[in-house]
Amino acid sequence: MKSGVFGLVDTTTNKIRLVTCSKDMDRAAKKYLGNLEKCVGTPSVYRWLSELQMKGLKAKIKVLEECQENAFSDVKSKWIKTLKSIGEADLNVNLAGENK
Repeated sequence: MKSGVFGLVDTTTNKIRLVTCSKDMDRAAKKYLGNLEKCVGTPSVYRWLSELQMKGLKAKIKVLEECQENAFSDVKSKWIKTLKSIGEADLNVNLAGENK
């Protein structure tokens, strides 16, 4: 079980659209790549993943940095800021990583 910050990669553009974190990145990845109903609480993510699914595609997971839970906020913010500067992480609406 690895903990850290990871990105969801759009397989049509190869860009990271969402940065998130988890104490168990493998389990979290299955949530995003498996049952879309678990993503309903974040409409923009659900919409994007549904669009990929309708094309017969899925997002990919890219581990950005392994870290302990007490570092999640700082590490996640760093990656969101870095990726936004190059036009990625568009589904993260603020540096804390909350998405709407």
